[in-house]
Amino acid sequence: MEEWSDENFMSLKTTLQQCLPFICYFHISNSDVMYKIKPDQIRKFLINNYESYLILPDQPVESIILPPRLVLKQELPARVNELFSTITNEHVSVISS
Repeated sequence: MEEWSDENFMSLKTTLQQCLPFICYFHISNSDVMYKIKPDQIRKFLINNYESYLILPDQPVESIILPPRLVLKQELPARVNELFSTITNEHVSVISS
């Protein structure tokens, strides 16, 4: 990061700004927001909404809150170990004789 120029950071900012609406800020823990996300990295509107949500969680917020992303464990069907060959025991006996 020390080698990055201002132009590199501006390019990164432009790229990441398109991703900001897809981040579920309201599902991030309070400690992560306080210690891992710097307020200047999030739009002021979202910070204000998040603070309002923390202070008055029963009140509606202005931003769109996406549902939490859930990773569903899909159960795979049991494997079938049946032979798929069309060669029968009769064929084997004819071939081997």
